[in-house]
Amino acid sequence: MSGLKRTLTFSSLVLLGVGLMAPIIVRGTFGILSQASGGRVPLSYFVALIAM
Repeated sequence: MSGLKRTLTFSSLVLLGVGLMAPIIVRGTFGILSQASGGRVPLSYFVALIAM
């Protein structure tokens, strides 16, 4: 039986997380996310950290 092999390592997970969060950091820096979330940008990063 052929199939996919799970090969996600911790370093791959960290790089994936940084790659996905990098565009969001720019929006948070300029205040778009901060204004829309009522200043809860750090909480969203923490939730993303726990989810990953």
